[in-house]
Amino acid sequence: MERVRITFQPEGKITELPVGGSVLEATEPLELYIASPCGAEGRCGRCRVRVLDGSIPYDPLELELLRPEERERRIRLACRLKPSHDVVVELLPEYVYVQPRAKLEIQGPAVEVESGLEKHLVALKTPTLEDPVSLLRQIHRSLPLKDEEYRLDLEAVKALPRIPWGDGEVATATIWDGTIIALEQGDTRRAQYGVAVDIGTTTIACFLVDLITGEMGGAAAKANSQRFFGDDVVSRIKYTMEKQEGLGRLHRRLIKDVNALLTSICQEAGVSPDQVYRMVFVGNSTMAHLFLGLDPRSLGTAPYVPLADEGIEFRAGDLGIAANPACRCSFLPAIASWVGSDALAMTLATGIDESEGIILAIDVGTNGESVLGSRKEILCCSNAAGPAFEGAHIADGMQAFPGAIEAIWIEEDVHLKTIGGFSPKGLCGSGLIDAVAVLLEAGLIEPFGRMLGREEAEERLPHLGSSILNRLRREGSQNMFVLATEEESETGLPIGLTQSDVRELQMASGAIAAGCRLLMREMGIEEQDISAVLLAGAFGNHIRAESAVRIGLIPCLPSDRVHFIGNAAGAGARMALLSRSVSRRAFALRERIRYVEQAGRPDFQDLLMEAIVFPEL
Repeated sequence: MERVRITFQPEGKITELPVGGSVLEATEPLELYIASPCGAEGRCGRCRVRVLDGSIPYDPLELELLRPEERERRIRLACRLKPSHDVVVELLPEYVYVQPRAKLEIQGPAVEVESGLEKHLVALKTPTLEDPVSLLRQIHRSLPLKDEEYRLDLEAVKALPRIPWGDGEVATATIWDGTIIALEQGDTRRAQYGVAVDIGTTTIACFLVDLITGEMGGAAAKANSQRFFGDDVVSRIKYTMEKQEGLGRLHRRLIKDVNALLTSICQEAGVSPDQVYRMVFVGNSTMAHLFLGLDPRSLGTAPYVPLADEGIEFRAGDLGIAANPACRCSFLPAIASWVGSDALAMTLATGIDESEGIILAIDVGTNGESVLGSRKEILCCSNAAGPAFEGAHIADGMQAFPGAIEAIWIEEDVHLKTIGGFSPKGLCGSGLIDAVAVLLEAGLIEPFGRMLGREEAEERLPHLGSSILNRLRREGSQNMFVLATEEESETGLPIGLTQSDVRELQMASGAIAAGCRLLMREMGIEEQDISAVLLAGAFGNHIRAESAVRIGLIPCLPSDRVHFIGNAAGAGARMALLSRSVSRRAFALRERIRYVEQAGRPDFQDLLMEAIVFPEL
């Protein structure tokens, strides 16, 4: 089969591709992750690259999705670019995935350390003809007496040849739940580590924890590399159903991501991965299936029932995780079909089940959840917000990395704040919310979401002044408000908010708000009955409360009742890792939470239509 050579700049990486294959496909073996929210179906227009050398005719979808000025710069869509000869392609930084931020900010109540892990020092002696006792029997004899015989993990037995066997030698036995899982030379009792892992659709985060002191030893996060196959879980489920090796490929990517993070945090802390004896995982139901290698197709078709939603126990070696092979791992149970163990961990970390007042906790993201309740009653639902908050399906959207517009305000003119203080490159989720909120407040966007045109705005809102009104332009068939001009932006192209962007935000925000209103209706309460709104997740930490209220994303409550709690799922996983009693509480809590299904409910559709309309405050 004829092949072509693809060179990626500025990385200088080179690969070959069969003729007919796409440039996006060529990035996969090189681990170059270009944004592809739609899973390479050519719908989102986000997988943009620039051709430096080579000429390939434009695909009809490219002509539809790319602006004329972008085509002049030889910008292409990587999923549609199918070279018939060698080409050199430039990766554009605003469309390349980078390490996420804020996923490592975790909070949660302190817990008493009772991990269940034990380490015991055992003295050894040289065997004799009079006392020909095996090394393993010597170790057994030196352990604390118990009613039942200690069980043995094969990995511990495999370690015996590495232990010096003679008078005065010592070894350390690591025990979990009555099983000897590790044997090590010398006194290693001080080295007891565990790792909590939050497997998100967008981001994966790992937290190294000292199981003796309870202190954090390190943390790291990275973009979930499955995003090559689509930003949302539906795209990934579809991929496993349509591709013969789809499930295996997605499964291996998660294992590789977790191993990269685990190795990184251990290396930084000066800890051997072999000294990680306990791991707790959380994630939504689809991520749990893909991580465990379970076919997720039952989640993709009605009635959307998972293969397994109970807690799953396994050894690290079973899945090729780079911890001690006998490390005891737990994937916490899901609450319901689309509400996974990440929501359970969030509920655990926020203490909703012990609260006198009613708390609303929202994980804002592509596949988020909302939990409403107190010690009396707890309800939850899923939030199919889609990837708009991650910058997908937004004309100038991008991830939250340096150069992304993250905050906007108007004082005579438009003022921007970008991540890192760099020149604007695009608009991330918090900036999108801010942009719509300030334009709503200025009257340039109406409650139903319509953006005014320039002539109409000049007639109705002359007090805004020319510096504001001149930012209204016509982009193709729709209105656009320019946030950063060609001269101000890093890309040399205007960065704006379009009418379509407003509609995308309405749908994303409305899905979350409607879910929250449904929970309130089920509980029989009003907004003012909520004592606190907790915004969780990496993205939730960067939303301005007043902007979230202005667009109707969260209930209209005083700002002192809105709190940002970081990665609550990671915090809950860490709590379960440190304390077996907290882990048991999580299983009991799962039985108390009532899942409220939205599908097929006429009242939810009514609530969604209401929530799409921006509130008039």
